[in-house]
Amino acid sequence: MWTRPLKSPVSMQLPLMYAAPNRTLAYAYAYVDALYTFDQIRQMAESDGISVSLLYAYAEPDHNKFFGALVLDFTRAWVEVGPAAQRIAGIPGVEIFDIARPVRGLAAWRDHELQVARTPVVVIARQFLGGTHRYLVEALGEQVETVLYGAGVEAGRQLAERVPALLTRLGVSLSTEFVHERMQDLQVFGWAEIASLQVGDSLAGEALLSNAFEAAAWQGQADKPRCNWLRGFIMGALASLARKPMTVTETECQAKGDAHCRMVFHPSGS
Repeated sequence: MWTRPLKSPVSMQLPLMYAAPNRTLAYAYAYVDALYTFDQIRQMAESDGISVSLLYAYAEPDHNKFFGALVLDFTRAWVEVGPAAQRIAGIPGVEIFDIARPVRGLAAWRDHELQVARTPVVVIARQFLGGTHRYLVEALGEQVETVLYGAGVEAGRQLAERVPALLTRLGVSLSTEFVHERMQDLQVFGWAEIASLQVGDSLAGEALLSNAFEAAAWQGQADKPRCNWLRGFIMGALASLARKPMTVTETECQAKGDAHCRMVFHPSGS
C-alpha cells in the first residue's frame, strides 16, 4: 500500500543547494500566472507520488507572471517524467513547465548550475547577504569589520588586477572616464546604486551610494558607517587600476541614517 512521500531529509532554507542523499531528484522550471499555481503543481505531483520543494520564485510585475525553480523527488513516484510533466503542464495557469531527467545524489542543482561567462555562480538575496554581515558584526565586533574590509579589498583586486596590463597591450592609458565606468560595476552587480560619482586625474574623488546591501540591513540604526566590504572593494579595485596604494573612507552611511553612503577616495599619502 502506498503511503504519502516522506519529506525530504534535508531542505536548505535558501536556494544555495538542495541536498537529499539517496533520493531520486529532478529539477524543474515553471512559468505561471499566480503564486497559488505552485501549490496546484505540488498537489498534482503528490497525487503521482512525487514530493515537490519550491527553491525560489521570481515575480514578473509587468506581466503579472511568476517564474519558479522546483525540485521534484521521484523516489516513490509511480509515473515516469514524461507523463508527470504533461499532467502538470495541463494545469490551468501553467504556461511553461519542464522537468529535467531525475538523478540520484546530493544535489539536483549539480547539472543545472547558473553560469556567467562560463563561470559557475550562486545567486544570493541582497537581504540575506547584508543581514549576514550585520549579524557577524554584532556578534563578533571590530574583528569581523576588519575581515569584511579585507575580503572586499581582495575581491576588488581580483576584479581589476588584469586591467592595467590589458590597457598597456592595447596602447591605451588609464583615464578617469574608464575608472568612472568601472565604478558602475557596483550598480551592475546590484551591490549599491550610484547617486553621483566624481573622479579626478589623480584618482581622487568620491562616490555617493544609495541602497547599499550592507547599509540597508541596519535600517538606519547603526552607530557608525557599516559598508566595510564595499569600502574594501572600492579600495582594492582602485589600487589595482592605479597600481598604487589608495585610501577609501566612508564619511556618511545610510546604515546610521544619512542620506547616502559617501565613499571618499584618494592616493595614500596625498
